[in-house]
Amino acid sequence: MLLTPGSCKIQQNCTAYIKKWCKEGKILVDVCRSHHGHENQIQHIWLSKHKKEQIAAQLQQGITRDRILNDIRDEALKGEDLKRYHMTVAKDLANIKRSFGLFDVQKHSNDQDSVLAWIQEWQSS
Repeated sequence: MLLTPGSCKIQQNCTAYIKKWCKEGKILVDVCRSHHGHENQIQHIWLSKHKKEQIAAQLQQGITRDRILNDIRDEALKGEDLKRYHMTVAKDLANIKRSFGLFDVQKHSNDQDSVLAWIQEWQSS
């Protein structure tokens, strides 16, 4: 059985846990979601599926990482309540690219040079 203990960063043990074990070929999980001694920290909350899909669409359209992050920060400055989305970092974008299978297809800003780069890559492999 694997026990994921609470954080020691708060100088006490949190009561939240996840226990996982295998029995008769089945994976069983026991979860205690209640926290004690601290509040949920916004940076540890996951991005919503909807926000991940929005960011993936922007990445697929070729919008740069810096532009996406700047737009998110600008939105946070408009006086909305601070949400997990406003804490998005470059690592979140990299994880979204990977999970949505988005890879850099364009090798160069000029289409002709981009195609030539692909051809050279294929020839070398």
